[in-house]
Amino acid sequence: MAFAHRVFVCFSVLPSVLLASPGFDQLRSSLLPRPLSVWPGKADKLTRPIVVVNHEAGFENVVDAFKEDWTIGNFKNGRIVEISLDKKLEEEAYRINFGSTVTVKASTRTGLAWALQTLGQLINSDHWEKQILDNPDVPFRSVSVDVARRFHSISTLKTLARWCQLGKVRFMQLHLTDDQNWMLPSNVFPHVDSRNQHHLPAYTAAELKDLQSFASARGVTIVPEIDIPGHCSLLVASDPKLFRIQNSASVGCVNFGPPLVRAKLKQLIGETARLFSGSPYIHIGGDEAWYPDAEKDPQMKAAMAQLGPNSNPSQVFVDFVGEMADEVIRLKKKPIVWEGFAASDFAKKRIPKETVVVAWEGTYYPADKLIADGYQVVNAGWDPYYVVNHFPYDSFTLVPLERLFRSYYHHFGIVSGLMAPVRLSHGPLLKGAMLCWWEGHEWNTQWTLPNRIVAFGSRLWNWEDARKYATFKSDLDDAGLKVMHQAYPFDFLCEGSLSTDESLFSSKVVVTMKPSSTNLRLAWRTDKKMPQVSDEKAENSVTITSDTVLSVQAYRGSTPVGETQMIPFHKVTVVPNLAFHCRVTTSCQSDPQFAAKLVTDGVSDLVSGFWLAYPNPQTLTIDLAAVKTVGRLEVVGFWATGAPTRYRLAVSSDGKNFTDVVDASKQTAPSTKDGYVHHISPVSARYIRIETLGSDLFPSTMTRINEIRAFEN
Repeated sequence: MAFAHRVFVCFSVLPSVLLASPGFDQLRSSLLPRPLSVWPGKADKLTRPIVVVNHEAGFENVVDAFKEDWTIGNFKNGRIVEISLDKKLEEEAYRINFGSTVTVKASTRTGLAWALQTLGQLINSDHWEKQILDNPDVPFRSVSVDVARRFHSISTLKTLARWCQLGKVRFMQLHLTDDQNWMLPSNVFPHVDSRNQHHLPAYTAAELKDLQSFASARGVTIVPEIDIPGHCSLLVASDPKLFRIQNSASVGCVNFGPPLVRAKLKQLIGETARLFSGSPYIHIGGDEAWYPDAEKDPQMKAAMAQLGPNSNPSQVFVDFVGEMADEVIRLKKKPIVWEGFAASDFAKKRIPKETVVVAWEGTYYPADKLIADGYQVVNAGWDPYYVVNHFPYDSFTLVPLERLFRSYYHHFGIVSGLMAPVRLSHGPLLKGAMLCWWEGHEWNTQWTLPNRIVAFGSRLWNWEDARKYATFKSDLDDAGLKVMHQAYPFDFLCEGSLSTDESLFSSKVVVTMKPSSTNLRLAWRTDKKMPQVSDEKAENSVTITSDTVLSVQAYRGSTPVGETQMIPFHKVTVVPNLAFHCRVTTSCQSDPQFAAKLVTDGVSDLVSGFWLAYPNPQTLTIDLAAVKTVGRLEVVGFWATGAPTRYRLAVSSDGKNFTDVVDASKQTAPSTKDGYVHHISPVSARYIRIETLGSDLFPSTMTRINEIRAFEN
């Protein structure tokens, strides 16, 4: 067996030049994101060695990052790449001219980072050289990462910044505070992180500055989020006399009425602004604030009185959000809030219009109403922009990757089906979209987000990218390998794993690690912690016999090279049956990580090994390859929560005429790891079809099926 790199990533202002040239089409199709404007020329290759000549002070860190990521040595001879400033270009725009000398121009470090990412993808690739002129269609493109509910290392966040650069995603927002953990360093509240549920302290200022420097050199700006006044259980527990709403059942919402509380939180916003000086935004939360009986609190009563007769706690809440937004604006930054306040004349007047509202659910203040009332809006609707790794199970709520790649950022959807989607026209107040990752384990972040970041970014960068999803996925796999090697300079050999998935094994798996360079050494652990240089081992091999997360980091001397990769291995039971490894087809769009083929892999005891069917109803058809006698069918729905799964089963001998054999449309029995067992009258069948009808697991519009098995008796 050969070593293999571990791959988990299973409104235009520029004219488009559309010329019928095979080389032109190839260039337009293979680059991620697809450039908006390309002028073709003669065929050529951009090959090493490359000599980078930078003419602009202030571009050095971006150039250094490019040299490091794409292993551009300090050669004296080679193809010249000249970098210079062009103030006429827009903030994120860039221009590349190909000739005997390659010239790269941008007006900002961000634009240069995007240009060099494009240039890196072209190294050793055939292309038609002349000129690329590029600029995003959609200005606000952000990925929000929940680092407060479960720990995420700075290393993993750096890797995500690499994927943001590949997808040309402008911002990466850190959800730094929540009920579970507080990850924002603070001198205003120095001990609030002592109650963190994961028993780790907040990030240090030095760590966050290091992350910002790394990301900025790759075009990505880190945006901080402080979630106030809700999601603040730790802050309330740190000083209940100051922060708790008296006579209320709420323990997670700070008392947003008193001037002293507001003054302290303004101090927190101020130190956050200083720590994240490079961010044009500060997100101040504002969602899901629960404050029953708040009017019984004496200080809340005083705040209500300040607003005038007939005021209520909801108006005090709006006033609080408005005051915090005013403070962000005073600090010369732009406030971002979640859609968490209801539409009202008071809100329209009190919350400044400079505020960017992230519309995520539609129940508080629908996006169309926000736009009509003059607010800047960012789309973070559950469909397609939420990715949730639900507590405490790996159930995952997300839409298929293909649906995300073909999404419309002016369509606001929610997966629960409780509300009709809102569809808006393009306009200046609709700023863009935010892809949100919630609740996930760090290793699942590394596994789940990369593909989605690039699909999200590619769609928003070039609205008219018409390549087929299969072509996009192939291009993504190729480009993703380069990012993987930049982040993780080592390879793996897995002996004993299942042929369909090297992270699964039925007895044991021997994992051998090999650095990509002889001057690198590897440190690794199997306890879900980040390897340090002291964790270097003489033997880069480990035998795994139970569920394990293997963490690997390369070092050159005492200096880490790249980032830490976390690889979960799972011990599973394989159950052979008539449907084992049979071909499947579905009616729904595909997701590479929650693929239809998982229902016939023989594995039902892996929690996250399910086919994702969305939106219901959908069908999946198994081809047994020949007509066989079937007398028993077993369906394993998502079993970790025990929520009932509903469906219908039918069989066919010709693939055209199907006979219903099982009606589980009103099933109330809980899902189990053993599955639902259906004995049927023996029938000759080549095809087995399931129609998904939902489950009691959120959301009801989505069905997760771990396995479908067929037996003769």
